[in-house]
Amino acid sequence: MSLNRTITPRLRWGSGAAAFVVLSLAITYPLVTDMAHLVPHDLGDPLLNSWILWWSTARLPLSNAWWNAAMFFPATDVTTYSEVLLGLLPITAPVQWATGSALTSYNTAFLLSFPLCALAAYALAFQLTQSHSAATVAGLAYGFPVYKANELAHIQMLAYYGAPMALFALHRFVESRRQRWLVLFACAWLVQALSNGNAMFHLAILVALWLAWFVADLKTLLPIGVAWLMASLPLVPILARYQAVHQRMHFSRDINEIVANSADVSALFAAPPENVLWGGSLLSVNPGTALFPGVAVSAALAVIALAWWQRRPERRRRLSTARKGAIALALAIAGVAASVVILGPWQIPGVLTVTALHKPFAIAAGLGLVLLLTSNWIRDARRARSIVAFYVLAAGAMYLLALGPRPTAWGHQFLYEPPYAWLMRLPGFGTLRAPARFAMLAVLCQSLVVAVSLARWRVGGRVRFAAVTVLASGIVADGWFTLPLPVIPDARVVRWNDVDAVLELPFGDPGADFISLYRAIGSTAATVNGYSGYFPPHYLPLTFALRDRQFSALREVAHYGNLGVILPRSSEHLAERAWLEANALTVDQGQDGWIAFRMPRETRPDPGPLTPVPVRAVAATEHGEDAGRMIDGEISTAWSSVGQQNGDEEVVVELEEPQPVSSVVLSMGPLSFGFPRQLEVSTSADGQDWQIQWRGTTSLQTVRAALLTPERVPVVIDFAPTPARWIRLRQLGTEHQIPWWIAELEVARR
Repeated sequence: MSLNRTITPRLRWGSGAAAFVVLSLAITYPLVTDMAHLVPHDLGDPLLNSWILWWSTARLPLSNAWWNAAMFFPATDVTTYSEVLLGLLPITAPVQWATGSALTSYNTAFLLSFPLCALAAYALAFQLTQSHSAATVAGLAYGFPVYKANELAHIQMLAYYGAPMALFALHRFVESRRQRWLVLFACAWLVQALSNGNAMFHLAILVALWLAWFVADLKTLLPIGVAWLMASLPLVPILARYQAVHQRMHFSRDINEIVANSADVSALFAAPPENVLWGGSLLSVNPGTALFPGVAVSAALAVIALAWWQRRPERRRRLSTARKGAIALALAIAGVAASVVILGPWQIPGVLTVTALHKPFAIAAGLGLVLLLTSNWIRDARRARSIVAFYVLAAGAMYLLALGPRPTAWGHQFLYEPPYAWLMRLPGFGTLRAPARFAMLAVLCQSLVVAVSLARWRVGGRVRFAAVTVLASGIVADGWFTLPLPVIPDARVVRWNDVDAVLELPFGDPGADFISLYRAIGSTAATVNGYSGYFPPHYLPLTFALRDRQFSALREVAHYGNLGVILPRSSEHLAERAWLEANALTVDQGQDGWIAFRMPRETRPDPGPLTPVPVRAVAATEHGEDAGRMIDGEISTAWSSVGQQNGDEEVVVELEEPQPVSSVVLSMGPLSFGFPRQLEVSTSADGQDWQIQWRGTTSLQTVRAALLTPERVPVVIDFAPTPARWIRLRQLGTEHQIPWWIAELEVARR
């Protein structure tokens, strides 16, 4: 009896899973030796995600208490500021309850993400090939790719095992029509969506493409659609809460931030710095956007493409005259586009003007895409439901989407209005920060192309075994990474009595705030510190106020509850310590160099209502064409100075008629960080003779406004009542890289 016949399918699956687990432990070693103290990669997002996962065990998910997470005190609905990670709870919650260690539960999910991704891809590839060797290659290529080193700090991107399981279930259902596979698809989709908010949108695109390719009749499509809809229903309350809060708080992603987190075509030749073989030796790109597939996968794909080309010579000779003409036209337009890079902008007067690469190249690319999709190869492949053809096209689509709304190649935009820009018009897609993460699904698709092609390779025996061994070894070597493992700092034990929230100094430093957030795990008090995908309006103004030694800003926070303050006992914090010793009660002096203070809840008098005064016009010394945005009634539109605050910006308001005024209100909305650092308010009856009514820093007023009315952040500057027709605002401070912003401007009297 041969050895192959003695190896049962169960043993093959078990040995494959064991191999993936061993490889995961080896590549992340020595993390497994101290799960409660070692942090994978850095003291940043892993600590935030540890806190999020702990919070979902401390409060009932989807309850009002859970939504109002105890971070960024006294902000509400803080859970909507980041990922919910609920799909990871089946792994992390039992570990959390058993060990009491949030970091141990996080590290468990981190370690398991690698073998689970590999095993899910293995299952999908085996379904497509019925070959364990090909499935092993797919598992390695998806579980341990070069790309994953980009995301070692982001558990939501590592936990991408629901995607291959969803596709596995769809393939099985189409093959067998058994309902249990629809149940598996629904569960896999829901777990993936709850584990990774990006995947909710990314995987939806891939599944839609899959249905368009593999499902030809309504009888098959309808049950899949119903299962998909049912699986998405639990997401509705989460998405609704996110939308309501983000709309109320005017949260949005700046297009420049989205573009910065998109991949460039050159990223295909760049590897993350953590990658052992290729990190730092290839091209340099923005962090998180390196897309190098690795030498092993690249070589395999090249061999597959060459073999396909050699098998189909007759197709190259059977082009119609019309298609030849269309190809020639596309090449000519592409040549025109390339000429801009080579020669610069040019024109033929009255005939043609070419100033940029991306518009003509987009026409050429669109024509080429139409030719491809209407080719005999695509038509035959679609009719045959070709697995290889689909995953080749899907990989290309995912890589194209990874390029974001302004695709570039070596810094040159080459497409106008690409598919990602179309998606941004759909609900939700405009909030995705990092288009480059579409590449994770591209990795899955290319892994399947390699596996299916390998299974169809008509070579057996030792040659096949040697080829599989070399390919698998190459994939592992390509994807091997170094994993920094910083040690979590010890918690500060403070005996708090009747404290609602704790603020640790220094405040606003990301490194310190991540650690402060982790220290808050298990505490009954909320934390003022925090870090997330979005920040509440008061966070940055409070950061700047404390930086500029406006320590009275702590009183603004204490207005919402008894406040505990912790600071290091060092020469760098003597001013903070002196202010706290004069204004708070000393609670504890730690042995490791810190002091804790308690500030009782404070109240402040109500200054009374404001009566708006009609404004006729507003003018500004910078971006005067946008000055009208300050009085258009829309908090979502805003005026800003140029680039940064230089100390010479000026805004002049003209009233409808002379009348007494006593207040100026600068509503900041989501731009509260752009408050004027030093403001002078003057009034005039004739526009010539000015009297200064108020001068000073506005950080305290901004913190107060952001805490009291976070949706609008109306910064109120009060002064003695005086008759005026004109009000002049002069920004006299400096702040690098942050302009002076005003969303809405009002003049009022009390």
